Amino acid sequence: MLAGSIIGAMIAGGIAVNRLAVAEEAANKNEQLLTQNENLGTENNILARDKQILERDARQAKQAANNSKIEAEKSKQETQQATQNLLAAQQKQQVALQEAQVAQSDVRTAKQELDDAEQLAQDAEAQLTRARQGAQLERDGAFALRQWQQFPNIESLLVAMKAGQNLHEIAKQLADDEAYPAFSPILALDSAVRENMPEVNQLKGHTQSVRSASFSLTGDRIVTASYDNTARVWDAASGKPLAELRGHTDLVRIASFSPGGSRIVTSSNVVTARVWDVAS
Repeated sequence: MLAGSIIGAMIAGGIAVNRLAVAEEAANKNEQLLTQNENLGTENNILARDKQILERDARQAKQAANNSKIEAEKSKQETQQATQNLLAAQQKQQVALQEAQVAQSDVRTAKQELDDAEQLAQDAEAQLTRARQGAQLERDGAFALRQWQQFPNIESLLVAMKAGQNLHEIAKQLADDEAYPAFSPILALDSAVRENMPEVNQLKGHTQSVRSASFSLTGDRIVTASYDNTARVWDAASGKPLAELRGHTDLVRIASFSPGGSRIVTSSNVVTARVWDVAS
């Protein structure tokens, strides 16, 4: 009976030990589960914090993207405005350049008009001077003519010759199509010559007007220059032609002998002068 009780007690004790071991194992498992739950909670907290950080970073990135978009749109508008300003400046520059060109053209035109006005003033002054000289020559010639008609002497002849020489000097400055400024000196000389100096010869041969005539130093020859582009040499005594000097392509203005009489120089209207050997 006792043995049975002991055995029963031992069995009960073994069962109790087993239950205790099971309970300890269950407690350990519960403790492990609690630790795992705590770890999971910590990880969840970390994940939640990381999520918050990611969400915050995403919001900041989105805000930065919006700011960049706004800045890009602003830069685009500024670029467009700068382009418009540049085009406006280029247009103003083009207009200013055109105005400068017009101004330069106006300056050139004004300068040309000023030059033309000055030339007209000079021409008018020259014409006025010639007119005054012509009027004076006309008075001198008329006076010489009256003097000769009233007192046909050497003094009256010298007055007529002086008026004729003055007329000759002025005539050198005239253009080919300009009229003589006075004729009374010519009339005075003509009257004196015709009445007191008989004509010796007429030198005929030129086909157009004779521009000048002069004696050689010895007085035996005469050279004439004509509008027919030639100069001619004449025998002063007989009036016969001795030579015809051809070569000029325009009217011959003047011809004269050299001091020795062996050469003749002629001057043309085309800025050409020629020297001729009279012997040849």
